[in-house]
Amino acid sequence: MWLEIELDSFNVQHHGFVENKSSNNILYVSPGFEHLQSARDLIQNERGIAIEININKQKITFGRDYLGQYPLLFMHTNNKLFLTDDILHIDWWSIKNDINLTLSEEALALYFSLGYIPQDMTAFNEVKSCKNVTLYHCLNNSITEENVFIPIEEIDNYHINNIGEYIFAEASKLANNHQHFDIWCSGGIDSSAMAYCFSHNGRSADILTLGYDEDALNKFGDGEIQYAKEIARHCQSPLRYAQLSSSNFIHLHKQFTRGHNNPVIDTCVIAKYALAQATLNTAITGEGGDPVFGGVKNTSVLFAHARHPRLPLGWLYASAHCRFFNRLNDIFIHGSELADYVIEYLNKKIEIYPGELIRKLFYLNTIEKQGGMIFPQAYYPGKRYGVSIHHPLTNLSVYQSAFQLEDEKRYTYPNGKLVLSQLFQGKVPESIIKRKKSGTIIPLKHFIENMPANSIDVTGLKLTGYFNKEILEHTDFLTGNDSPLLFYGFITLNKWLLNREGRNHD
Repeated sequence: MWLEIELDSFNVQHHGFVENKSSNNILYVSPGFEHLQSARDLIQNERGIAIEININKQKITFGRDYLGQYPLLFMHTNNKLFLTDDILHIDWWSIKNDINLTLSEEALALYFSLGYIPQDMTAFNEVKSCKNVTLYHCLNNSITEENVFIPIEEIDNYHINNIGEYIFAEASKLANNHQHFDIWCSGGIDSSAMAYCFSHNGRSADILTLGYDEDALNKFGDGEIQYAKEIARHCQSPLRYAQLSSSNFIHLHKQFTRGHNNPVIDTCVIAKYALAQATLNTAITGEGGDPVFGGVKNTSVLFAHARHPRLPLGWLYASAHCRFFNRLNDIFIHGSELADYVIEYLNKKIEIYPGELIRKLFYLNTIEKQGGMIFPQAYYPGKRYGVSIHHPLTNLSVYQSAFQLEDEKRYTYPNGKLVLSQLFQGKVPESIIKRKKSGTIIPLKHFIENMPANSIDVTGLKLTGYFNKEILEHTDFLTGNDSPLLFYGFITLNKWLLNREGRNHD
């Protein structure tokens, strides 16, 4: 989908949007959002985009659904506004209008610090990514932001079962609209809970988990497959594998770096492309359960803050991601200044949200991280392979219900997932309830070792003038022996930027 508005004449060209006209307004919405009366209705909706043009006031209002399940990118010039959900349309439009895209050094610092670029920016200074819980207004050729975040008050004696009712209601609603589901399942509590919800009461669902080639299994073991097998047996559901062989990893890396809205270091993105590729029609994922119901980042930040209360919260939060915030001086020429930027950026994000620190972390992870990373890492693979992907654990009603529960009933240091553990006790195997959080683990070093030589390329990064040459020329780094994930972060960024130069768009 894309839409171009000439700001002097308000002429509009668009593709993929549904147009609704009234006397003074024209509303352009993504399919399925035809019931909206104005862009402000986004506050109570999910899974869509809206652009409203008020002809009398010559004002444009636009945004994405409240929690940000659908992405929206935009570019603003002196006389045009361009909006799209697709980075390939940004490539096309910037070339068409002879716009030179310049790299944002700050965005790249956040990329290496967090593993992804937050939702209010992209890798380029000229391209912005709409934040969720935000409406954008374009008036007199100037764009302003309106924060529409609504704090949710805790309710005394609010019961965990109330949240369960919303989770099961969302499952029932989806089941009424779809014949069959593939459950993206790692065997963790989040995805196992979804396997239970969609394999009972006469519903038809397969368990879909990652599978690896024999060489990878011999070297690194079967990862999470044993847990996926266990929940499949428990739910009496067929188990299928999304094969992630070395050759398919290379293919999916090309797809990801070509069409994803931003580069991402976390390898779970590749996993989502593999799962989308193997999905037959409609997928259910437990992604989002961690931010809403507790997670390891809460534990890391709270532990570090208790020991070092004078350290900036932005520093603690960046470090909790276990990416490369502490190596910015090695990576960038201006590493020290960029580290200060990252700390200040995250400090401001934390300050936005009300409540005690744990409440702030719940908001930060649920709103900021999901809108910037978790939702896009399902949206773009789904778009590429033509499948519908749903997140029942983090739809709008579940989010609102979860935040009405007292924080200590969702998370009591150092234990999270208290709600899901209680709701699904006896419904999924005890070994899964008690399983330690691991994240999606893939044998990255194995895949890097099998990548062709022309994929092992960082030459484009050397030309930016941002990076320390020593790290890009370091022999151990270039073979992935120094840190496979850091190495993967560099070659992914290089490949993503190469695709933005207008090549490989056939």
